[in-house]
Amino acid sequence: MWDFSSNLWYYHWVSVYKLSELNSTCSTLTVEQFRKCFAAPFFIHEETESTIDYSGPQTMNMAYMPTQVEHRAAELWTVYEIKKAEGNLRPAISIGRTEDNDVVLPDPSVSKLHAFLTLRPGQSKLQITDVGSKNGTYLRGEPLAPQSSVEIPSGAIITLGRIPLRFISVDEMFLYLKSLRDENRL
Repeated sequence: MWDFSSNLWYYHWVSVYKLSELNSTCSTLTVEQFRKCFAAPFFIHEETESTIDYSGPQTMNMAYMPTQVEHRAAELWTVYEIKKAEGNLRPAISIGRTEDNDVVLPDPSVSKLHAFLTLRPGQSKLQITDVGSKNGTYLRGEPLAPQSSVEIPSGAIITLGRIPLRFISVDEMFLYLKSLRDENRL
């Protein structure tokens, strides 16, 4: 169910945004206000036709964010807030293709239930566990063994099936949006 009464999209009580909408809604917030609005970190699905190298070492600084992408492409990127959906009784944050997951990636390469995410309250350390998905989960291009947990460093890319997602903390998302505004890229 979509809520069109605001600039933000809410799908089954899970927050899914377009980067441009998140930016316009949050452009006047201070970092403290942004933290109050968003307690959970994010995944960014960098939907682009250009080739971006998602392998190799990735550290979080504004320099890693793709600059070769036109600003119109970046504003359409999808942002997922990583948190439990209201009413979801699974033991951890679930990510998969079907609507009963906390983070829904509606792509045929993503399994119905693809992985579990564990996020410690008040922290931005995220762990991922592939639950035996058909097309696998990759961290920085390396396949994850099913049923084993690994920590996702902020700024790193995980790939579920064929969907790459960049993990980004709340503070880093605030700085990233600010840098896009400062450079008139969004």
